[in-house]
Parts: sequence; structure tokens; C-alpha cells
Amino acid sequence: MATRKVEIGPTGRTVAANVTRYRKRQGFTMRDLAAELESNQWALSASAISQIENGARRVDVDDLFALAIALDVTPALLLMPEAHSADERVDGPAPFGTTSASHVWAYLLLDPPPGDPLNEWWEDPREKGLAPIGRWLSRVSKDSDSSAVWRAFTEFMNSLQAIEKGAQRGDD
Repeated sequence: MATRKVEIGPTGRTVAANVTRYRKRQGFTMRDLAAELESNQWALSASAISQIENGARRVDVDDLFALAIALDVTPALLLMPEAHSADERVDGPAPFGTTSASHVWAYLLLDPPPGDPLNEWWEDPREKGLAPIGRWLSRVSKDSDSSAVWRAFTEFMNSLQAIEKGAQRGDD
């Protein structure tokens, strides 16, 4: 029985591009990234990383988290299409199609739904000075190479504040 070719959708292509981008930003070769993953008890060979980056291998959820940790970014950043402004059109997840970067970013950062156990400890980053976003945020703000990510994030947070102000005034 012949095996089917691996189909990589828009989110998979985004993750592949981001693994390449953040690997290079860290100054890692594929072998370096494989070694970093191994030091975190996760096995992905340099060949597997090459296949991921070239769209020949899918990234499962466990790989996504392991790669994010090794690359010192959040899983959300690996899922976020590269954008230079909140209004930039990007290939979002399949149900979104082409949409604004801010739409994808908002979806990735939304609060847990009502009744979810996360609500017992989740702190809205807008209310807590963005502290829950994690250690990557301080690195992003200091890393001139990631200024586009920082600008997109800042624009997104500003748009959230504008939406909240409009909702408080009743401007639905």
C-alpha cells in the first residue's frame, strides 16, 4: 500500500517558516537545535528539523512545545504568521483564510472560555502589566531583530484597549 504525501496546511507552513526564522535568530544550525531539543529530553534529529522546515514533515503538538522551549519563544509565536503591522494580511489557520495579523494574534491570546478551570488562576495580561506572557516578552522588547513581532504585539494590545474603550462607551 502506498503512503500518501504529507499535506501541510497554512498553519503548518507558518510553523515551518517560524522554526527556520527563530532557529536562525538564535544562531542555531539544525544540529544545534537538535542538540538543544535533546538536552530538554526531546528527540528530533537535524534531518527531522530539515524536513519540518522544508514542509516534508508535520509538527505535532508535542514537537511544537519542545521546539518553542528550545527556541526560547512561546508556542503562540510559532503559530503566528510573520507580520510587520496589525493590519497586514496573512495566511491564517484554514478556517480564517487570509485575514489580518491582529485577528490571528487575538485568537492565539484569547482568555479561556467561561467555566474553564484555567479561569481559577488565569490572569488577563491587560490587567497585570503583561506579566503572564512570560520571559520571552522581555527578550523580544530588547531584541532589535524581533522588532516586527514587538510592534505587532504592541499594536494588537492598543487595538484591544480601543475595543474595550468603545465597549465601555457602547460603541459596539
